[in-house]
Amino acid sequence: MPAEPAECATVIVPITSDKGLCGAVNSSIVRQVKNLVQDSNNRSKMQIFSIGDKGSTAMVRPFPDLLKTSISKVGTPYNYPTVMAMAVHIAAMSQDADKITVVHN
Repeated sequence: MPAEPAECATVIVPITSDKGLCGAVNSSIVRQVKNLVQDSNNRSKMQIFSIGDKGSTAMVRPFPDLLKTSISKVGTPYNYPTVMAMAVHIAAMSQDADKITVVHN
């Protein structure tokens, strides 16, 4: 496996809920994304593709430059066509990326 480049372009995909009483779950996912961005050497090489309304609203203020796409109002449980549609968008967004990081509960 090739070594990871020093300044690796990354697409972060946090998966949160759209609504509900899952405050600790959603806040831990948002906290993990914030830690990933802070630990990065080059913020300009990062992009966020948020799935779920709670993650989108929590990341729009601290990361307006990184939040490229957000999807909300996706019914759960996810079915195959929905997941494939999201995967196509993530694959298109990550053409120039070295790494895709999925953050979920």
